[in-house]
Amino acid sequence: MRKIMNYSFLIAICLSLFAFNSIKSPEKDIVGVWSIDESLIPKTVEKILARVEKSNPEQAAALKQQKELIAAGVSATTLEFKENKEYILTTGFDNIPRIGSWDISIKDSTLIRTDSKGEISKGRLIEINDLRFRIIKSKTNDTITYNKIK
Repeated sequence: MRKIMNYSFLIAICLSLFAFNSIKSPEKDIVGVWSIDESLIPKTVEKILARVEKSNPEQAAALKQQKELIAAGVSATTLEFKENKEYILTTGFDNIPRIGSWDISIKDSTLIRTDSKGEISKGRLIEINDLRFRIIKSKTNDTITYNKIK
């Protein structure tokens, strides 16, 4: 009986160590290259046009004729999070990499990005795994889904 108890205890320890090691952290899951979910592209294009309309109505009128081109630019935009806490945002419009730093506040599941000019962008992670993440942007309260491409 004592041997059975010892083996049971040993098996329980091994299982708990395996379970503990298989827990992933958001900081590990987010490392990789991401793009916006295709289903969000039409809505994103409309938001871009609305933003331009506020600041430059004439330019917005011209841009409305090029929705497909804007959609292609949004679709080609990538966001890469590196293990060293650096991120690279490359838009499909100009292909110029914008580099900054990132961190995740585990306390409130907030992704914090700081660009090279010191501007901070925050969003609350509501889902994250090794295939996709969803975030609610703090400034706009928009929910955005990103899919891992690398």
